[in-house]
Amino acid sequence: MAWTKSLWEGLSYGWWFHAYSRWDVRRQAERDGKLNPPVPAANDAVAPWYLGAMKEHFDNIVRGILGTLQKSDQEHRTRIGELEREKTAAAEELKRRDEVYAKACDHFKTYYPDIPPRSVKNQVAGYLLITAFLFLLEWPMNFSAFKLFGDHANALTAATSACVGGALLVLAHFLGIAWEKGPLKDRRAMVDMIVLCLLAVLVIFSVAQLRTAYLVNNPEVAIHDSATLMRAFALFNIMLFGCAAFLSRQRHKTGIELVHFAQKALDRCRARYHHLEKELSVQKQRRESLRVASETEAHRVTDQHLELCKLYHMYNRRVRSAQEQEGAFCPPYFETNKVNTNLLVSLPRHFAERILDEPAEKSPEQEGGSEETPRSLSVSAAQ
Repeated sequence: MAWTKSLWEGLSYGWWFHAYSRWDVRRQAERDGKLNPPVPAANDAVAPWYLGAMKEHFDNIVRGILGTLQKSDQEHRTRIGELEREKTAAAEELKRRDEVYAKACDHFKTYYPDIPPRSVKNQVAGYLLITAFLFLLEWPMNFSAFKLFGDHANALTAATSACVGGALLVLAHFLGIAWEKGPLKDRRAMVDMIVLCLLAVLVIFSVAQLRTAYLVNNPEVAIHDSATLMRAFALFNIMLFGCAAFLSRQRHKTGIELVHFAQKALDRCRARYHHLEKELSVQKQRRESLRVASETEAHRVTDQHLELCKLYHMYNRRVRSAQEQEGAFCPPYFETNKVNTNLLVSLPRHFAERILDEPAEKSPEQEGGSEETPRSLSVSAAQ
C-alpha cells in the first residue's frame, strides 16, 4: 500500500521524471558518497552544490506561487477597497437618513403624540388595501350600467367603468387632503373642497342614473319605481365616496407624509448598507481562500524539498566507507540558518504570516524578547 501511494505521488507530482526527482537525488547522492574524499565532508560549512541548486529550484517554485497569488490578490484588494469606500459612504448616508427620520417623527409627535410613528407604514398599507376594495365594489356596477349604450362587455366598457370608479376614488383622495388642511382656516382648502364635492356629486348622480336606466330597460328585471332605485344608487355611491374621503383624511395626517418618505428612504439606505457589508465579507472570504490555497501549495513544495534532502543524506550515508559511517554525521551546514547554506526552502513573508490588515498577534516567546524572522518561523513549522 505504501509503495502504491509513493508511486502515485511520483506520477502526480512528476518526482520521478524531471530534475531533482527521487531517482535523480539517489543517483547524485551515491555518486557524491563514493568520491574520495566523499562529499559532503564532516566539516563542510556549506552544503554541496547539488543541494544548493535543488534549494534554488524549489525556491523558484515558491516564488512563482507567490507571484500568482499577488497577481490574483491585487484584484481582490482593489475590489475590497472599493467596497469599503462605498460602505463608508453608505454608513454616512444611513446616519443622515436616520437623523432626518428622527426629525420627521418628532414633527409628527407634536400633532399626534398618541400615535407611534412606526405605525405609519401599516396605515399607508391599510389605506391602499381598503381603497382597492372600494374600487372592486364600484367597478362591477359601473360595468353593467354602461351596457345600456349597446356595448356588450368589451374592453372599452371595462376601461370606461374603471375610469369612472377610479375618478370617484381620486376625488375622495384629494378631498381628504383638503379636509385635513382645515377648510375653515385655509381658504384654498375651502375652494378645493367645494370643487371636489361638486365634481363628485355630478359623477355620483350620473352613474346612479345610468344604473337605474339599465335596470329599468332590462326586460329580465321588472322594476317600476325608478326614483327609489336612483336614490338608493346615489346613497350607495355617496357612502363609498364618504368612506374613501374619511380614509384619505386619516391617511394624510399632518406630518405623516414626512415620516412615510423618511422611513422609506431609511429602509433603502439600510438595505444598501447591509448589501455592501455582505458583499465585502464575501470578498474577504474569497481573498482568504486564495491565500490559504497558495500557502498550502507552498508548504507542499517545502515538504517535498525536505523529503528529497533527507533522501540525499540517507543514500549518501549508505555508500560511504566503513570509516566514514562510524560516529554521528552532522556537518556544520546543518546548524546554519543563512540563506545560501540552509537546506530548507525560504518561504516568503506572505506564506509565513497571514495576509490581514491588522498586525498578527505575537506569541508568548516573542513577547518575552525572543524574536524570530519569518524564515525561521517557516523553518520551525516545516520541521
